[in-house]
Amino acid sequence: MQLDFTILAIIFIVCFAYGFWKGRGALLAVVVSLYPAAVLYSAFPYTQDITVTAASLTQAPFTRLIIFALFVLLVRFCFRRLFSGGGFDYGYGSNRLLSIAIASIVSTGLIVALQYHLSGLRSLHAWNISIVTLISSSTAYFIWLVLPMAVILFA
Repeated sequence: MQLDFTILAIIFIVCFAYGFWKGRGALLAVVVSLYPAAVLYSAFPYTQDITVTAASLTQAPFTRLIIFALFVLLVRFCFRRLFSGGGFDYGYGSNRLLSIAIASIVSTGLIVALQYHLSGLRSLHAWNISIVTLISSSTAYFIWLVLPMAVILFA
């Protein structure tokens, strides 16, 4: 349970720091990039070939994570021009911090839900049952997929 909380806290802190450093628009652009990256990852035909060449079985899950991260970076790079207008970056002070915190929370939930539901990434970490109940059902997965879009819509 404590390891689960630590992993969630690290993901949240990384998302919050990125949003604080680059702005909420950049963080939301990463969130939007997760959707096509997940589709690209699930359709990528060479994942098995690449992970077989990993030196040991313990490195295979991290190799899959690197492949997924590369897809996120590729899509984010393609979307950079779309989100470079700065429309999402308004707000100062506590309003800005609150909006970055909300975007970081839904980013954390989406990352964990994708990690759990994408077949190659599930082996990275075995979540505690309390976390699994929040992400395992098809309804919960759908909510975690829709929730970031709602945040973007009302940002």
